[in-house]
Amino acid sequence: MIPRYLISIRNIPWTVSHSQLEGYFSTFGSVRNAKVIFDKYGISTGYGFVEFYDKVVVTSVLKKDHVLDDGKLSITEGLQYLHEDPVKEFVEPHILDADTYPQ
Repeated sequence: MIPRYLISIRNIPWTVSHSQLEGYFSTFGSVRNAKVIFDKYGISTGYGFVEFYDKVVVTSVLKKDHVLDDGKLSITEGLQYLHEDPVKEFVEPHILDADTYPQ
């Protein structure tokens, strides 16, 4: 199994896209996957996840405060907020399937 280096993010401004989230966090190190979770109407839920290739990058990210599009992000290590329906719907097919990675 491939090691997982994930952060969970809350308070993502509704204006932020997957590519903006990836671009921001790629300044800290190589990003494997970055996703903002949108509801069934295409509106941001304010949640997201970023997966890195390296644990050292996660440690570095967690030591800093982060602001994106004038919104202060709340970041924790690993998968958080799984109890919330929009998060569960996204995470189960996209993140938790550890054996399926697009290369």
